[in-house]
Amino acid sequence: MHVRSLLSVATLGTAVAFAGLAATVPSASAATVVGKISSVGTDEQTVTIKKKAYRLSEGAKVLVSGKPASFDDLKPGMSCKMNVAYRTEAKSLNCSKKDIPAEPALK
Repeated sequence: MHVRSLLSVATLGTAVAFAGLAATVPSASAATVVGKISSVGTDEQTVTIKKKAYRLSEGAKVLVSGKPASFDDLKPGMSCKMNVAYRTEAKSLNCSKKDIPAEPALK
């Protein structure tokens, strides 16, 4: 059997299969956004942080002050730390009425 037939590599962010085993490779487009909500969408589940709108993905985890919450609990002025995929899709939000410190820059 050739290595090519055993190894199937897809683009980053998708599954990699090797000899029948599968693993998930982290997406290169994943990012963390920290900032205050300037607006909350009324027609769609979107929040705007730093002048950019992010759509909550289906099943996105929302926390407010460390407790499970829903999209309806998000309000302008809240500080949030958000995990984002595909540039504008929010996978999880951790928000608070208090400021959330930005992560220190790597040296």
